[in-house]
Amino acid sequence: MNTYLQKNLKKHRLYQSLIYAALLAVGADLQAEDQTSDGRMDIALKLPDAIYILELKYGKKAEKATDQIIAKDYAVRFAADQRPVYAVGMNISQDRRTIDHYKIVKVK
Repeated sequence: MNTYLQKNLKKHRLYQSLIYAALLAVGADLQAEDQTSDGRMDIALKLPDAIYILELKYGKKAEKATDQIIAKDYAVRFAADQRPVYAVGMNISQDRRTIDHYKIVKVK
């Protein structure tokens, strides 16, 4: 892997860890890096009324993240659960270092 990709992957993991820690600090029911048959979802957030699958991108479009959740069928893990499932794609801005764009799509 080239140096540029390694740096971006490192930053992606940093922001993923920060979001995970913040959600964990408020007592959220979470799964991180949950392995599926076609990849690994960044974070699954389980709330009483819904499940949110969070996929982070660094310096890309939020749509790419929601497309990944749908294409890799991450929601199948929650097929037996009665709650609706939402794909949440977030982009971390390379220059501003914040979530600069997000998209939410109902997948179940």
